[in-house]
Amino acid sequence: KGKNFFNEIYNQYSFSDNINFILGISNEVQSLGSDKLPWNFEEVKFNDTKISNTDIYTNFNTKFLENYHLDFGGRLTNNSEFKNHFIYSINPYYLKEFESTYYKIGFSYSTAFIAPTLYQVYGFSSAGTLPNANLKPEFTTEYEAGVDLRFLNDRIGLDVTYFSNRNTDMIIPLDVAPSSGATNLVINAGETTAKGLETSLRVTPIKNQDFRWDLAFNFSRIRTKVVDTYPGVDRIYLGGFSGNPAIYAIKGERYGSIIGTGYSRNDNGQILVDADGYPIWDEAVNLGHTEADWTGGASTTFSYKGFYASASLDIRQGG
Repeated sequence: KGKNFFNEIYNQYSFSDNINFILGISNEVQSLGSDKLPWNFEEVKFNDTKISNTDIYTNFNTKFLENYHLDFGGRLTNNSEFKNHFIYSINPYYLKEFESTYYKIGFSYSTAFIAPTLYQVYGFSSAGTLPNANLKPEFTTEYEAGVDLRFLNDRIGLDVTYFSNRNTDMIIPLDVAPSSGATNLVINAGETTAKGLETSLRVTPIKNQDFRWDLAFNFSRIRTKVVDTYPGVDRIYLGGFSGNPAIYAIKGERYGSIIGTGYSRNDNGQILVDADGYPIWDEAVNLGHTEADWTGGASTTFSYKGFYASASLDIRQGG
């Protein structure tokens, strides 16, 4: 059984054409109750699991010196279980428009946190997963810089974005001994970082009253690294087949390492063989990663008097 109550009030204020902001407050109360819990088989009342969450938030944007802009967002959260947290984002950018040209150059920095759910804390999780009353919120910080260019009345458009983020205390399941009566335990685990470049190009070679031809291209390269895992644990199971191969988060490696059976090799990468000349197998070889080395794509669209035809190509290289 579950109960959820939510209410919110906010208002938008405008001091001029160049200064606007939103101010609001919200409150949410959640609770769960059960005659029998999956693991301790004890009665839990709604008041035992009640979590209240009160947010005061604002979003402010202003324009100054004609082409300079600043957006700011902030949220102060008071959580009855996880105390006070303040998250925010700041986004300064320069925007200029001409008769047929548009360009925007900007930067942003943001923080975020994800609180554990009632299911993860009090035991109302999926079968086989133990709760953890000591869970902490998951935190993320991210930087992003980008350029958005448009020419010839938007017939050519180029968008380039670079980002870098850091995640700490991620909420994930950790394998536990079967003697516990479960398969995993929800924990806060270590730290990951991610950096990436994303680009897109749009072109309209032909455009008239009856006919239009659009082309679009995109490219992305992202690198995610597991900086730390969990005390005493070098790798954490993420999914895959039961046993071999499987996907893990391994300390010091890219996120999503595929571990399975492969040839044993020496330090020079040569395959090792036994006395009879047969290759020696190793059941814990890093076969690759779920994260691609890069991805890309292209698409084309034709339109003629209300009729449309399109085609697309997606590329995923390496991993």
